[in-house]
Amino acid sequence: MNEAYIKNVIYGVAIGDALGMPHQFKPRNSFMTHPVTNMTGFGAFNLPAGTWSDDTSMTLAALDSLNDGLNYPKMMENFVRWIENGAYTPTGYAFDIGKGTQDAISAFQKGTPPLSSGSTDETNNGNGALMRLTPIALYLAVSPHSESSTFEIIRNFTRLTHGHSRSIVASGILTNIMLQVINHPKRPILENLTNGINQARRYYDRKPVYQAELHYFSRLFNLAQLSDMSQSSIKSSGYVVDTLESVCWCLLTEPNSSKCLLKAVNLGDDTDTIASILGGLLSMNPQTNFPIDWQRQLQGQNQLNTIIKNSSNYLK
Repeated sequence: MNEAYIKNVIYGVAIGDALGMPHQFKPRNSFMTHPVTNMTGFGAFNLPAGTWSDDTSMTLAALDSLNDGLNYPKMMENFVRWIENGAYTPTGYAFDIGKGTQDAISAFQKGTPPLSSGSTDETNNGNGALMRLTPIALYLAVSPHSESSTFEIIRNFTRLTHGHSRSIVASGILTNIMLQVINHPKRPILENLTNGINQARRYYDRKPVYQAELHYFSRLFNLAQLSDMSQSSIKSSGYVVDTLESVCWCLLTEPNSSKCLLKAVNLGDDTDTIASILGGLLSMNPQTNFPIDWQRQLQGQNQLNTIIKNSSNYLK
């Protein structure tokens, strides 16, 4: 996996994050008359255009840890550096940190082992694990594992911050979609979505601990029906199921990559995370090119480029 490919993917994550960041928390109806059409700033956190948030920061922290292989304590230490010291940020300080993520990192700091840090409570099913899955997909693409080992890695990566079975299933679905796009970029997106979702569904359906969670993802198991749904039927909250549905619905209903990303932002609510996940996923197809102005406006590019360059030495 060469540096240019990794850069395309990570910049996709950051571009989606930066497009959505100023507009998060806004209700959908606020975009009806004033839709987002370009990179803007000074919204939710009063920061310049091109500023990325926790989605990209956690992605970079996870990616930076992989130079030691799958080192979960190091990942958590990097997350601590992000929160405590502003590492992996374009601003010098961390902001927009989800409660589940904050609680897990605090638990780790107090001595809880990394793989037990994420709460298993049902209320801890925000999308804080989904937002940082891109590095683990890249890792698995260059270092193939058996099916059981692949899903165990996804489980471990997720429960650093989110230990409930529903979040683990959501991560398994999204990671397998990402692997399909990485490995088969020329296939239609519907085929890659279908294959990734079905692979995860078959695996989790064989595991009693996850079987009870599958009905929450029922709309993803019928993509033809999902693609026919109106925007009003799609929820764009930070709940893992809503986030996954929003990402897939945008992919199914808008073939143009830039318009697809803007469509995600204009759903409202958790605009930065949904667009960030979508930006990374779209960019796993090497043919994806977002407007050059979006890339030029990104803050913190020296930091992005350094981590990307280093990662190309071990993502081979």
